[in-house]
Amino acid sequence: MIEYFGQTNSSFYNKSRQKVLNNKLSLQYLATTTSKTPSLLKNNVLKKSSQRDTAVFSTEGLSQCDKKNNNENNTFLLDFSGGVVGYDYMKQMYTLDDGTLISPSTIHPVNKESCSTLYAENNNLLFCSNTYYNYKEVNGTNWLMAVNKNSVYQAFSDSSMGNYSVDEYQAIGKTYGFFSSLIETPYPVALNMYYSNNEILEVMKNVGITPGKFTIGIDNNMRTYYLCKDGTILSDEQVRNYRSTLNNVNVFERGYTKDDVWMVDGVEIRPDEQGYLHIPDYLGADIEVIRNSSN
Repeated sequence: MIEYFGQTNSSFYNKSRQKVLNNKLSLQYLATTTSKTPSLLKNNVLKKSSQRDTAVFSTEGLSQCDKKNNNENNTFLLDFSGGVVGYDYMKQMYTLDDGTLISPSTIHPVNKESCSTLYAENNNLLFCSNTYYNYKEVNGTNWLMAVNKNSVYQAFSDSSMGNYSVDEYQAIGKTYGFFSSLIETPYPVALNMYYSNNEILEVMKNVGITPGKFTIGIDNNMRTYYLCKDGTILSDEQVRNYRSTLNNVNVFERGYTKDDVWMVDGVEIRPDEQGYLHIPDYLGADIEVIRNSSN
């Protein structure tokens, strides 16, 4: 007999609520900046005219892909401004947090096909700041993801073109909201409430993350989580607490025997002679108990 030792109702869940934003042609990015002049890349040069009507981003230090895509226009600056993008209808200019005005004529579509795809390596999903990613949804929708030092979102140059249906914009917003949620907070409780288990498994599979321990972050500022086989995401803290509790419980006193096998993340664990488990630090998300047939 197999008995699932689930954690969904664990008391270690933090009942906090997290705001996850959907994007419907929203002009507000998920991150903000306190810098008057955004520092986008090493060796970058940001030039403003005295009339503050244009901002020209130098491509010095950009990758070959970025140079090809931006062609010394303001697309990169707008996509990675890290703040609120507004529109001045009187001047017919985009506006940034620091008052910089950018002419729409200098914004051009980025060639998604020339940008990297997002995929995990050994269950580690590393985003690079100031980088575009060509993201393809499970349903086939292809869109341009942008990442600054704090968050993940749809590139403004892509979202502002109006090439997507309302449903597609909602799906895109849900996807980048998912990644941003994991990056910005160590507690995935609200994420598990907002996304179905199947949705979580689909998104994770789409970027190459399999059940078990995984990390995600921007520029090596990584967070650790555990993906359960049923699609639940647990924080590293939740798993540590749960593992510690199990290791300090006498399972014989709970009705289990020495013949019962505990499968922890696919690894067989048996209680010692005193009835205690010794689950190692790298395990603890998915637990099944295979009970002796005589029980």
